[in-house]
Amino acid sequence: MSPVASKTDTVTFYDMGNFYEIWQKDRESGRPMVVEDDHLRFVQGATPGRFNLQDSTWD
Repeated sequence: MSPVASKTDTVTFYDMGNFYEIWQKDRESGRPMVVEDDHLRFVQGATPGRFNLQDSTWD
């Protein structure tokens, strides 16, 4: 594994109402984040995972 500059492979959050989709690059040309074998991964052609994010102001 090697670090990659964020400008190369940006991560985009899409608000889908009651959940978020997280994509590397964008929905048209990128890879969605999924949970695979208990790990978060960006997988080309996969069905996007549904993620809920909690804002720290809700504590």
